[in-house]
Amino acid sequence: MEIANRLLDFSEKVQKYSVIRAIRDGLVSMIPVLIIGAFALILKSFPIPGYIDFITTFGNGFINNFFNFIYSATFGVLSVYMTISISRAFMKIKDDSIIVHFGAILASVLVFFMLSGSFNEGFKLDNMGPKSMLIALISGLGASALYMFFYRLMAKRPKRILSLGADSGFNRMLSTLFPVLFVSLCFAIVNLFIIEVFRVDSFRDFYIMILNKLFSIGDNGFIKGFFFVFLSSVLWFFGVHGSDALEGVMQTYFVPGLQANIDAGSAANTVLTKEFFDCFVLMGGCGSAICLLIAILAFSRNKARRGLGITASVPMIFNINELMVFGLPIIFNPIMLIPFLLVPLVCYTVAYIAISTGMVPYITSQVEWTTPIILGGYRATGSIAGSFLQLFNVALGVAIYLPFVKILDRQSEKTVKKNYDEFMTYFLENEANLQSTKLYELNNIYGSFAKELTADIKHDLAKNITMFYQPLYNYEDKCVAVEALLRWT
Repeated sequence: MEIANRLLDFSEKVQKYSVIRAIRDGLVSMIPVLIIGAFALILKSFPIPGYIDFITTFGNGFINNFFNFIYSATFGVLSVYMTISISRAFMKIKDDSIIVHFGAILASVLVFFMLSGSFNEGFKLDNMGPKSMLIALISGLGASALYMFFYRLMAKRPKRILSLGADSGFNRMLSTLFPVLFVSLCFAIVNLFIIEVFRVDSFRDFYIMILNKLFSIGDNGFIKGFFFVFLSSVLWFFGVHGSDALEGVMQTYFVPGLQANIDAGSAANTVLTKEFFDCFVLMGGCGSAICLLIAILAFSRNKARRGLGITASVPMIFNINELMVFGLPIIFNPIMLIPFLLVPLVCYTVAYIAISTGMVPYITSQVEWTTPIILGGYRATGSIAGSFLQLFNVALGVAIYLPFVKILDRQSEKTVKKNYDEFMTYFLENEANLQSTKLYELNNIYGSFAKELTADIKHDLAKNITMFYQPLYNYEDKCVAVEALLRWT
């Protein structure tokens, strides 16, 4: 209990930092794009034999092209949306001016294209997707903060630097010119320095090169796989798509393992393959998130969190968990750090021991990464033992996530109580001053809480609201009326 209270206190302190709030608010704002993109990804890579052949051949691939268009417009440029969303969230915290918001977003997008190398030697759509999420974080926060510094510095000048005598709106937009220019120059110099010194195409290629070099030492044994899982989870926790950032590592060190087992036949002895991570570690996506989903749906008392779990459940069955990672959120959430790192490492260790000792056969079949659990374990190993290993790992993961889900519930209850107290204080002050306020229409914390109460009432009308009858007696102790009362817990 004491540890839980300390974790709650630490989480509250962390969430007060504007940078953390901006990242979390920015990621939550992307949920509509994530939902659309997740279902497009499922439909274009559904793991049923013959399905892919059908959508790629029917109508000259019309169906496949349709899903690809949606995927490219969502996940394909996910980092661009992330840059815009985080920049906007950061500026909402720091400044109220719409003009300043627009200038900061413009500077952030410009910096993103610079650092990601999206237009180096031609258009590179791949550089705008999940693989550039670290660049999105740097651009959204760094460029916005630097833009705000230059904007405020120039605002202190007694004379307007640039005015062409046009209307005030045009001149206000021109006031963003020099801050955007200065931000662009600063990041362009840094990017050019890295390109020239390290002989890479962009800052994005630089940090991917660093990550790949970390795995160049040692054999492809237990330690290297353990570190791969750990680093991937750490990157995810800080808002970076770990699987995509380490794709080069996966292709170099683990993908060849499957072919080695196929060539060896009955003498197969390679444990670490891409399918090993997909089927037995990253179940439901990074952090073995299917375990978190089950823990939330089975044990969480928070209706909003359970609603998120229900919405995210279909994509997570197919190992697509961005909706859960960004919506809960897991990113920059101190309460979720321990289980998010621990569960994949436990699953990795158990699966490694089970396969290396012969309890479960070696992986000898290629399996699509979107294959659901039970089916994926069976297809990969050709044995029901693979399915049982998946179920065992899921049970372990649920047990580890469970106490942290309960801590999240306590945090939510504490937040709701605080908001309720502030809401009632505001309401009673208005009532005492004879002010009639439409709380539902307020664009602040009180309006948000009023909307939440309204949604809860609508949800609870069918089962959690009970009618009681309170009798009214006169001085002769005779019941003369009954008052009908609704009780809502």
